[in-house]
Amino acid sequence: MSVHVPKTGERLDKELVEDSYNQAKEFYKDVFKSGYTVFTCQTYLLHEVTLSFLNKESNLYKFASDYTIVYNRDYPDYTEMWRLYDCDVIGKDLADLPSDTSLRRKYIEYMKTGKKIGYGHGIYISR
Repeated sequence: MSVHVPKTGERLDKELVEDSYNQAKEFYKDVFKSGYTVFTCQTYLLHEVTLSFLNKESNLYKFASDYTIVYNRDYPDYTEMWRLYDCDVIGKDLADLPSDTSLRRKYIEYMKTGKKIGYGHGIYISR
């Protein structure tokens, strides 16, 4: 089952995430009859660059830690960064991007180098 991380601005609190997993497990209990529920997620949050930026105590890192990363892929450009900045970053001066979180600030510095960003695909098996 594919996990979508909504762009709501709410914190990915570990207890709320677990509650969501449990609700999904209950809803799909007739599909996953083995007692294991398989979750997949594909997001920039699971990419190796993002993971290197995250504080190990942060909610984002705790969420990402649920997943075994199967692969990482790079994007051809920074188009997908709208997910983090709520705007198209292509053609913008990086100094004009929102920098109110440590992740946003770290990505601004990273994009100044011109290095690639991307997404990770992960799997989480829950009992």
